[in-house]
Amino acid sequence: MNASLFESVFRSSTIGMALIGDDGSILEMNPAFRDLYRTAADAAPPQSLWDLIHVSDHGASRDRLARLRESGERYSWLVRSADRSRASLWQLDVSVIGRHGDATLMVVNARDVTLQKHTELRLKRAKEAAERATETKSAFLANMSHEIRTPIHTITGMNDLLLETGLDEEQREYAEQVRTSAEVLLYLINDILDFSKIEAGKLSLEIIEFDLVGLVQESVDMVSVQAHRKGLEVIVALSPGLPRTVNGDPGRLRQIIVNLVNNAVKFTERGEIEISVTVADAPDRTVRVDVRDTGIGIPQEKIASLFTAFRQVDSSTTRRFGGTGLGLSISRSLVEMMNGTIGVSSVEGEGSIFWFEIPFETVSAGSSDVPDLCGRRILLIDDNDTASRVIESYVTSTGATVTRARSGQDGLALLRDAVATQPFDLALIDLELPGMDGWQLASEINADATVSHTALILLSPNGLTAGEAKMKRLRWFNGYLSKPLSRRALLAELEAALSSDMELQPADELDDDAEPVEEVAPASARILVAEDHPVNQQLFRTILTKLGHEVVLAADGRQAVAAVHSGPIDLVFMDVQMPEMNGYEATEELRKRGFLKPIVAVTANAVRGERERCLRAGMTDFLTKPFRKEEIVALIDRWVADDLPGSDAAEKADRVDAIYGDPGFGVPEEALGRPISSADAPVLHLEAAVDRFMGQRDVVMRVLSDFAIKQREQIRALCELTDSGDFDAIRAAAHAIKGGAWSLEAMRLGNAAALLEASAKMANEPNCRHYATTVEEEFERLAVTVADLAGAVDPVRIGEE
Repeated sequence: MNASLFESVFRSSTIGMALIGDDGSILEMNPAFRDLYRTAADAAPPQSLWDLIHVSDHGASRDRLARLRESGERYSWLVRSADRSRASLWQLDVSVIGRHGDATLMVVNARDVTLQKHTELRLKRAKEAAERATETKSAFLANMSHEIRTPIHTITGMNDLLLETGLDEEQREYAEQVRTSAEVLLYLINDILDFSKIEAGKLSLEIIEFDLVGLVQESVDMVSVQAHRKGLEVIVALSPGLPRTVNGDPGRLRQIIVNLVNNAVKFTERGEIEISVTVADAPDRTVRVDVRDTGIGIPQEKIASLFTAFRQVDSSTTRRFGGTGLGLSISRSLVEMMNGTIGVSSVEGEGSIFWFEIPFETVSAGSSDVPDLCGRRILLIDDNDTASRVIESYVTSTGATVTRARSGQDGLALLRDAVATQPFDLALIDLELPGMDGWQLASEINADATVSHTALILLSPNGLTAGEAKMKRLRWFNGYLSKPLSRRALLAELEAALSSDMELQPADELDDDAEPVEEVAPASARILVAEDHPVNQQLFRTILTKLGHEVVLAADGRQAVAAVHSGPIDLVFMDVQMPEMNGYEATEELRKRGFLKPIVAVTANAVRGERERCLRAGMTDFLTKPFRKEEIVALIDRWVADDLPGSDAAEKADRVDAIYGDPGFGVPEEALGRPISSADAPVLHLEAAVDRFMGQRDVVMRVLSDFAIKQREQIRALCELTDSGDFDAIRAAAHAIKGGAWSLEAMRLGNAAALLEASAKMANEPNCRHYATTVEEEFERLAVTVADLAGAVDPVRIGEE
C-alpha cells in the first residue's frame, strides 16, 4: 500500500487507529482514535499509551509490546481507561507494520467495548441465575415427588389390600375408582418430573443390552388391558428381520412406546390400534415404530405444535381427555437424545399414525428358530382384518398354509367342508366373534365327531383371566394366547398344540368327584423391613405375612444392622431415608460386615441417578414408592424364592454343592436357571446334543471340536482375568462359555460358568476364584471326552490344534 492510500484509510477509518513506537509513544492518531479518548481537537494530544491506560494495566501491556517487538505477531487484549470518571473498557489490537533500525513501528486499533462487556456480564449473571433457579426447581420437584409419592404409596397399597377383602359390588366400585385416580395422579407426577429433568438437561440415558422384541411386546401389554376395556383391537406387527438384542436405554424406549400407545387408546373410541416395528437395512440398523389408530385424528394446522410442551389439539380436548400435554413433548426429547426422529401423519376423523426412528447397535440378530410346520393346514377365525393379516404372516413363516374366516359360522362350515378332502390340523379362534363367539364355536366343534379332532387355540384379549379358567375347566382348547399376540408365543403354542397327542375330554365327562390335588404351601422367607414410617411398616407387614413370610421390622439403619446379625435374614427391604443411620449407610455397613444376601432399596425419589447411587452403596435391586404387591412378589421371586427350603432351586443348589463343593460363600441364585447335573452325570450329554442338531451327529462332533479349540484360549484368559479383578470382563467371558456349553449339552461346564457369571455379577472375588478353577477343571474333562469321541489319543491336541 502506498503512503497516500494508507494516509487516506488511516484518516477516514471509523475505527480508532494510532501509530506508536515500541515504547508505547503515540506518533500519530486518527480522528476516531481522538473521539474514543474524547480528546479535544485543540488540546494537546496524549504522548503515549501510558497516559490513556489505567496504571494497573501498564505492566501487562508493556510485556505484550515487548513480545510483539520480538515475534512480530498480532496481539489483542483488554485495558481499562486512565479516566476513572468514565470507567471505560477498551480492546486493543496491535500489529507491527515496520522497523527502522532498532525502532519498531506499530499500529493500534482501539474499540470501546464497555457496553458489550457489561452486556456479556449481565447475560452471564442472568444465565447463572437461571441455572440456579432450575437447580432449585429440580430439587424442589424431586423433594415434592418424594413427599407426594409417600402418601400415594400408602393410599395405593392399603387400597390394594382392601380390594382383596370381601367387598360388596358398590364398595368394590369405590375402591377401584380410588386406585384409578391414584394411578392417574402418579402418572402426572412422573410426567412433570421427567419434563423438569429434560428442561434442566439432567436427563441421561442408560446404554445396556436388551431384548428389543420382548420390550416392545411388554410395553404394549402394559396398555392393552385398558384398550380392550374400550373394545379396541390391539395388534403388534413385528418385522421378521428385527434384531433380537440391541444396545440402548430400554426404560426410555419403553416410555416412548407406552406414551404413544396410551395416546392412541385415549383418543380412539372404536376400531383398532396397530403397533408395527420394522428395521432398516445395514449399516445403521435404524428401528422404526409406527403406532396407528382409528381415532379422532388431528387437524393439519394443529400438527406443527403437537410436540410442544403443555399443548394439546385444543382446550376442549384437554378437558375431555385429561393429561398434562407433556407426553408427546417428553417422547420427542427422548427420541432426539437417542439420535432419532419422531413425527405424525393424520387425517381428521379417520385416525393418526405416530412414528419414530432410532438407530440401535445390534448385539445379536433375530432368532431363526421357527418351527417347521410344512404341510400343516391352519384355519384362522378372526373378524379383524389387520389382526388376521399379521397372524397369517407369522403362521405362514413356518411353512403352514392359512385359511381365513370372519365369523364362527363361516369357520365351522369351512372345518366341515374340509373333512372329505384336506382336514384342518388346527384352528385359531378369536374369543370375540360376531354372532357365535369363541366359546360357542368351540362347543360346536367338540360336539361334532367329524371335526372334534382339530386342535384348537383360543385368542383372547389381555386381562380376561376368567376366560382362561373356563378354558381349563372345559378342556376344549389345546392352547390359549392373550392379545396382542406375541410372535414367539404364537409359534411356540402352534408347535406344542400340533405335536401334542393329548385327547381333549368333553366337559360333561369330567369327574367332579375326583380327589383335589393337594396344594403345596409356599416356602417362607425371613424378611427384614427397615422403614421408619409406621404406616409403611404396617403395609409391608401385611403384604409379606399374607404371602406367607416372616417379617422383622427395624425403624432405622442402626436397628437394621443389629437385626441382620441377630438371626438369619433372606432378604432386606431398606428404606433409604431413615433417622440415625440412613439406608445407604446401613447397606455399606452390612456389606463391610460380610452380609451377602439381597438388599432392595425402597425410595420415593424417582429422579435419575438414584438407582445408581443405591447400587454403588451395595444394594441389589430398587423399588420405587408407591409400589404394588405384585412388585414385592416379583422381587421375592427374583432374589429369594429359589433359595428357600423346599423350592426346586434349593434342590438344585444341593446338587451343585455335591458336584463342586460349597466354598462357604453361598451360591448365587442366577446360576440356578437350568437343571444341574448329579455328581455322576456325564460331562457331555451327546445324544441330547445330537437331538438338538436334528440328528446330525457329524455336525455335532465338528462343532464340539471347534468349541474345544476356541474355548481353550478363553479359559486361559479367564484365569488371568480373575487375578485382575475386572468383574465385568469376567462376567462377559463366563457368559460366553456358559451359552456355548449349554447349547452343546456340556452341562457341567455350562453350570460352572453360570456360577462364575453370577459371582462376577455380585463382585464376589472369592467365589470368582473358586468357580474359575472349577470352569477350568470342567473344560479339561470336556476336552478329554471330546478327544475320546473323536478318536484322538491326546486330549491336548483337540484344544490346541
